[in-house]
Amino acid sequence: ESCGHCVPCRLGTAQLVKLMDRVASSKGSKEDLDKMLSISEAMKDTSFCPLGQSLYLPISSSLKYFGDEILARVQ
Repeated sequence: ESCGHCVPCRLGTAQLVKLMDRVASSKGSKEDLDKMLSISEAMKDTSFCPLGQSLYLPISSSLKYFGDEILARVQ
């Protein structure tokens, strides 16, 4: 969900949902995980409000602490 005010959040959240769905359905790739981290980091740095900035932490933390389990779900 995004208010639509800033482009990073408006486009980034939609891209992140698409990538997360691919990973969750075991159709993702290592590159998808890298894209998720890159998009969320860009959102953290450029979004106007805390909503867009907040997505970096859960993505980076899950990859840091559960990276092996997540990699097992991707091709």
